[in-house]
Amino acid sequence: MLAVLREDDPSGSSPPVEGSSLTCDNCPQGRPYLYLLFPRSDVTRPSGATYSQVRLIQADHGKIRVAVAETTRGFGLSGQDLGADWKMYDLSMDFVPRSVSVSDHWWVLHREFEASGKIKHGIKQCPEVLHPTVRMWDAGNGWRSIELPAVSAP
Repeated sequence: MLAVLREDDPSGSSPPVEGSSLTCDNCPQGRPYLYLLFPRSDVTRPSGATYSQVRLIQADHGKIRVAVAETTRGFGLSGQDLGADWKMYDLSMDFVPRSVSVSDHWWVLHREFEASGKIKHGIKQCPEVLHPTVRMWDAGNGWRSIELPAVSAP
């Protein structure tokens, strides 16, 4: 996930999910400016990683790039590296997701898990590749799904 806070209001907690009974009793008041939920990957689940992690945020050339580590494979000693298996999301300068790409090793790992039966579909049928989606929340629209262009397989 990525929470975008306002400089003049750097407080808040994650927005509630409609229909959920989960609440936070001691969270700060308010909501973030914007909240993005990046999906857990097919390769994250069978790799043993608990969840995907935002590891890099970079703004330049009129866009924002957010790198999400999908596994812990390839992390350096500090644990701050991106690792070998990642997705890179391109966002507009107002943080709306526009596209996603994946590392070369992500494809290799997907095929390994497919061959071992841990993933039940091929890359050409992979929903993450064909219909990548990011969940996004903002105060004006609430929760919505942003479908991105299909990822090109090598």
